[in-house]
Amino acid sequence: MGGRHAVGQLVLIGLAVTVAIAWAVRMSLQTVPTWRYNHAMLVLFGAILLVAFQLIPLPDAIWRSLAGRSAELLPLWSSDAPTGGRLGTWNSVSLTPEATRGGLAVLVAYAILFFVTTQRVNELRDIQRLLRCCAVAAVVMAAFGLIQFFTNNGRFFWFYQAPFATTKGVVKGSFTNRNHFAQFLALGTGPLIWWLCHSYSGLTKRPQDSGRFGSTRFRHNTTGCWLAFGLGIVLLAGLLSLSRGGNAVLFLAATIASVVCCWAAAVRGRLVAGLAAVGLLIGVSLAIFGFDRVTNRLDDFTSGSLEVLDRRAGRRTIWATVIRAIPDFAVVGAGVGSHRDVYPTYLENPPDGAEFTHAENGYLQVPLETGAVGAFLLAAGIGLCMGWCVAGLWRSRDKRLTICLGALAASLAANALHALVDFVWYVPGCMALVAVLAACACRGRQMTDPVDQSGTDVQPVPRIVALSATVLLLIVGAVIVVGRVGPAVAQVYWNRYLVASERDEIASERHEKASPTAGSAIDAEAVAYEQECIRQLQEVIRWQPGHVRAQMALAQSHLHLFDLLQSSAVNPMSLPNIRDAALSSRSHFRDKKEQDQWMRRAIGEHCEHLKQALRHVRLALAMCPMEGKGYVHLAELAFLDDNLTGSKEIYLDQALRVRPFDGYVLYSAANEAWLAGKPEEWLELSKRAFHSGRTFQKQIINDLIGHTSPAGLEFMIDFILQQYKPDLAGLGYIRTACQKQAQPNQLDGFLHYYAQRAEYEAKNLQGKQAAAAWLVARRVYRELADKPRSLECAKQAYRCWPNDFSVRGALAIGLIDAGQFAEAQNHLQWCLRRNPKAKWLETHYRKAVSGQLDQQSSVAGIDAPTR
Repeated sequence: MGGRHAVGQLVLIGLAVTVAIAWAVRMSLQTVPTWRYNHAMLVLFGAILLVAFQLIPLPDAIWRSLAGRSAELLPLWSSDAPTGGRLGTWNSVSLTPEATRGGLAVLVAYAILFFVTTQRVNELRDIQRLLRCCAVAAVVMAAFGLIQFFTNNGRFFWFYQAPFATTKGVVKGSFTNRNHFAQFLALGTGPLIWWLCHSYSGLTKRPQDSGRFGSTRFRHNTTGCWLAFGLGIVLLAGLLSLSRGGNAVLFLAATIASVVCCWAAAVRGRLVAGLAAVGLLIGVSLAIFGFDRVTNRLDDFTSGSLEVLDRRAGRRTIWATVIRAIPDFAVVGAGVGSHRDVYPTYLENPPDGAEFTHAENGYLQVPLETGAVGAFLLAAGIGLCMGWCVAGLWRSRDKRLTICLGALAASLAANALHALVDFVWYVPGCMALVAVLAACACRGRQMTDPVDQSGTDVQPVPRIVALSATVLLLIVGAVIVVGRVGPAVAQVYWNRYLVASERDEIASERHEKASPTAGSAIDAEAVAYEQECIRQLQEVIRWQPGHVRAQMALAQSHLHLFDLLQSSAVNPMSLPNIRDAALSSRSHFRDKKEQDQWMRRAIGEHCEHLKQALRHVRLALAMCPMEGKGYVHLAELAFLDDNLTGSKEIYLDQALRVRPFDGYVLYSAANEAWLAGKPEEWLELSKRAFHSGRTFQKQIINDLIGHTSPAGLEFMIDFILQQYKPDLAGLGYIRTACQKQAQPNQLDGFLHYYAQRAEYEAKNLQGKQAAAAWLVARRVYRELADKPRSLECAKQAYRCWPNDFSVRGALAIGLIDAGQFAEAQNHLQWCLRRNPKAKWLETHYRKAVSGQLDQQSSVAGIDAPTR
């Protein structure tokens, strides 16, 4: 899966360690052991030291000076924590040590690949062989991606179901992200064009063979045809990936490599003819398999507008968030792999259901995770790669070496530029290739030096040092590989859990659609589901105890299971009531054992799930103190542990420090403020929770409306409008929440405001968004029995987004209401061609036909019985 799966990372690390040991053994067995130095080794060694330093426990004073804002964010983990609330001591720079350890292992694998490649590439033929391997890898990946795309069943390799990813819609190959697939192809495009140029140039030093089919020229022409076909496959797969950034760097790499080849080798005519043939092949293929989809996707570049390229503003949002966070971890960062847990502290108004696992920009994520030191090392590494390519091209006098360096420069440039808009540096499947290509560029530059050509660039190594290095590699390599076996196995169970983790949506749909008599069956099904989740998650932490997300998910599953069992118990006390009863009765218990016995008598044996939830929450927080939900659960469950004597407010304050914009944390803190008799604080926190996403917007509206009598609905609606200022979706939630208890015509004033607000927003939007707002206004006017205005809104939606199923269906219904049956039939026929199984369309179509016949009969003077 592009190395983003832990099994892929284990394979990469294992292979890297294997080649390192093989090289060390080979060096030890040489007559005179030698090695080759380059400045990049200092950069790689510095990067490894930096990441290792992030994991080291530091004295408190040093930690406070280097860890940036960590001390401010984690008051309960410092020596000056409030009385009774201290949870431990956090003294490492990394806020996510488990993720940082995994990142360190992968970084060591990259360094090994680079180092061994620089040692094993002794002459130009070695670079050429590796370029051919990269080209073949790109062609094979592209061919596999196309075959999987045209025969897909939604699963990778036709059998593996990846969480949150499918093979439908775009070409992905073995990558879960189409952008990373396109990046992999871009890395192989430069080598492919080099090989194509090399086959045409006649630069290979082979004796001329006799015979028509044995001649060198015939063999080169045949090879060139196959290479042109392979290049066409790669470019076609890249286009069908529909990755805009990926296609941009793909064609950039092709352009750079082609220009260098035409400049360095006298093959302009044949190379241009070959590329033209490739273009023709791509054009024909796209005409068959999706020209419109590709052009519609790539047309965004012609707009030159970020609004078009980033319609949902996702990238701009996370970039601005990371830029705000970087100064708080300026020296050595927050730890490699910490972005996922750090950025929510700075993300205002987080999008509902979306998680930015990466910063979508390597030049921002690296400084956040490794600080100024890491940014300096990154700049040094990029500068070295650029210097190798430019200096090598400038100094090379060998055409064969020049076109090799051109191909390497093209691939490395594609990687550096794609990192501006994606997290390709965090994809081992791509970066392993980059490490090899960078090593080839390094050696290509060195080959332009007279010292390298004379063979005096290598330095002797004492045999005892070579043998010691071999033994050290064996030990360190074994430790690293064994340490990644557990996470690799755990990832399998974690992915199984994720595939079935649509619990919240599925459970809510079940309960909303369930009839009262079906409650027991639904509860039993939900209990079985939670038990299965617990079994899967227990396997995850058995293999990887440091899996923070699994620990948190396990705690939440235990809480969900407790709630389900408690709802049908003899004494169905809620968790807050149990907590209050336990705390008020604590003085009557001689020890913790008596309290446990009381809970078993009062609640039942399933109270054990509360203890398990508390245990897993504490383990999760001990491994990553940035889990805001963990502190909320800790506030609810602290009464179970005599060592947790802090107040509920202390833990909620800690939750608000690390997650000040998280809806769940804000909603929980608001509820606690209400119970504590602090209405001003409740209102402030509930407002922030309201604007944290749709989930809690809907929850707060339901809470406020649900506790209001029918007579007070208008007052409560005015209160919500004035204090919370809901958007169009929020107004829809208010309408839905009020419908069950509102009196006839009681909501007319609000509905008129709702419809006018929808019209106002529609006029300030464009395209599909404007059409959606017009449809909202149309639906509300129809509910108010204002059919002319409803039809006008439907027509406006049609003007904004004419080729949409919902828009044309709504317009047809409005036309039927207005008696315009013939026009309604046209729109319904269009809809039926796209969804012939929709029964509501068929019903309205019959109504339109019947209405038109009635009109015609009435005009003809036919009486009603005859009609």
